[in-house]
Amino acid sequence: MSKETRLVILSIIGTLVVVGVLQNMRTVTIRFILWEMGVPLSLFLLFVVGLGFIAGLFWRRR
Repeated sequence: MSKETRLVILSIIGTLVVVGVLQNMRTVTIRFILWEMGVPLSLFLLFVVGLGFIAGLFWRRR
């Protein structure tokens, strides 16, 4: 895949993430095992996307 194609795909994904984050500003309760916290959904979405990005970097290096 060429660099230009990757740049276009990453730009589209980035735009979709920004739009999704901006549309989901309400507070939600996140529960994980014994931990519970109220956070804006937009921050949680950014956290999950960031984890996916990091996982993709590690997957690519294998």
